[in-house]
Amino acid sequence: MRRLPAPLEFLLWSGLVVGLSAALTPTVHETLVGLGWLSDEPEAQLGGFLRVLRRLLVLFGLTILFWRLRPWRETTLVGLGLRGENAKQAPVWRAALITVLATLVILAIHAVSGWLEFEDPLRWEKITRRCFTWAGRALLLALIEEWFFRGWLFRRWTRSFGAVRAALLSSAIFGVIHAFRPSNFKGEVPLTSGGALEALQEWALLALDPTRFLPAAFGLFLFGLVLCAAMHRTRSLWTPIAIHAAGVWVVTLHPSITNRWPKESWAGSGQLLDGPPGWALLLAGLYL
Repeated sequence: MRRLPAPLEFLLWSGLVVGLSAALTPTVHETLVGLGWLSDEPEAQLGGFLRVLRRLLVLFGLTILFWRLRPWRETTLVGLGLRGENAKQAPVWRAALITVLATLVILAIHAVSGWLEFEDPLRWEKITRRCFTWAGRALLLALIEEWFFRGWLFRRWTRSFGAVRAALLSSAIFGVIHAFRPSNFKGEVPLTSGGALEALQEWALLALDPTRFLPAAFGLFLFGLVLCAAMHRTRSLWTPIAIHAAGVWVVTLHPSITNRWPKESWAGSGQLLDGPPGWALLLAGLYL
């Protein structure tokens, strides 16, 4: 049987992913709210709905991608430096510590500029609980994303295009897909399948709007380059995993103990990588 042209095949699979995600999001969201896994507060409903939509898109998209390409055939734990003779443990803790210190520098710049202050009083029980919860989530997210972007995509394209072009291409994709975040969504949509499609349209428009998305995309692009460089230099996926996990941990944890006003400024937002302080530190890390 003759295969369809690649662009047409891509459009068909993309349509399937979008259709399934939009159709199932209301039911999955309602179920998770009923189980108590998502908040049932009116002001939190839309955020939970959008998170479900985003995760279904990722789940269905990766399922089809893995089924079509079977990337695990091209990677081994030894080859990725996760086990055996190529494993390099030494840079891991240094990389994680440097990442935490760099993010704290950005937070300090925001605090000195008057946009950030500690909660008063600090709720230590919540802080302690979230420290451990977000550490686990950050590590899991880093393992998944680093295996895909640096462990498979970057390595595969390096063989085809060379390391520099592979790093640029994979980092560009890494930056663009992060446009689809609930925190980037502006507006209201009904919690229905039609509302899910409206949200996807808004996210797509956001990705095309340089004034709204370019700062975050540029920061995430630079972050992707740093992770590629770490993988390329150490020949081990442990180092970018450590950098990624430490960065996500601080970015997700600091809103639990601080208040920010305004939400965005010339130096960026709570994402930390969408302004000049974050860009400068990422460029320094890339140079190193």
